[in-house]
Amino acid sequence: DTAQSGVQSTALDEATARGAADADGDGVLSDTPATTPENASDLAWVTEQVMYDFLTLDCSASADVKRVEGAACDESGQVKYILGPVAVPGSDLEAASAAIATNGTGQSTGQWIVSLRFNHEGAEKFKETSTILYGYHDSDPQGSSYRGSPDRNSFAVVLDGTVITAPSMQAIITNGEAQISGNFTPQSARALANQLQF
Repeated sequence: DTAQSGVQSTALDEATARGAADADGDGVLSDTPATTPENASDLAWVTEQVMYDFLTLDCSASADVKRVEGAACDESGQVKYILGPVAVPGSDLEAASAAIATNGTGQSTGQWIVSLRFNHEGAEKFKETSTILYGYHDSDPQGSSYRGSPDRNSFAVVLDGTVITAPSMQAIITNGEAQISGNFTPQSARALANQLQF
């Protein structure tokens, strides 16, 4: 999925959320895009209904629902995302593995990464998706809210209705081989690689 926004997980009450989501003020929450979306990260996917569901989604530990149509919580319950349609299905991922990164000369950086390898179809879809998302790389501030300027540079990976990772796109990936970097420990890199296998 392309993650169109990642914000704090607090939920608004229904009346406040309805008022905020009803952009045209007609009292009805539309579930149809106002314009035809150009791609999976197009903000046209954020219908009034999706915005309402996002605003009322509660990611707290006590919440029963961690995902609604078009929105999902992360594993920590600290951040929630508006999600575009699936851009690259998990079936197009051939392999995921944890390793220590190397630089251009083959020297170890000491940083743990998760490497991804897509099949042919997945490589083409990921190329298209990374091109779109990388286009937002410098234009959207990280972690901003939807109504301001959403973080549309992230690629959300959703497993069992939960966003397990949403890395930002740092390059256009043309060869079907990507790396996720961050503050991984050996254990967390292996755990993410195992989750991605599913």
